[in-house]
Amino acid sequence: MLSAQTGLEGSGVGGLSTSFSGASGGYSSTSSFNLSSGDTGSSFPCPSWRKFVMLAEVLDYSLYDIAEALSAHRCSCFTSKEMSKLIVALFEDTPKRHTLLESIKQVQL
Repeated sequence: MLSAQTGLEGSGVGGLSTSFSGASGGYSSTSSFNLSSGDTGSSFPCPSWRKFVMLAEVLDYSLYDIAEALSAHRCSCFTSKEMSKLIVALFEDTPKRHTLLESIKQVQL
């Protein structure tokens, strides 16, 4: 349905930047960023970019993956409250979710 409204069927993010470059606002992309590159260095264009990239990854994670990421401090860009809200929004109420939420409360990210 989105492709019918925007005319960007199958063009992905690259197609969006191309479409915006012709807009009257004069947007032009000077570089491209690969969300799946795993790059966690300082090459992010703004401070919130790292958080955006991590959110994209977390949306694909299982509870186990999130617990692993938290223990490896890969989610340090999120506050405890943000991570808790994200987990509550993404996963049904189970004992595993409750255990993970309790561990987040006890440890500050």
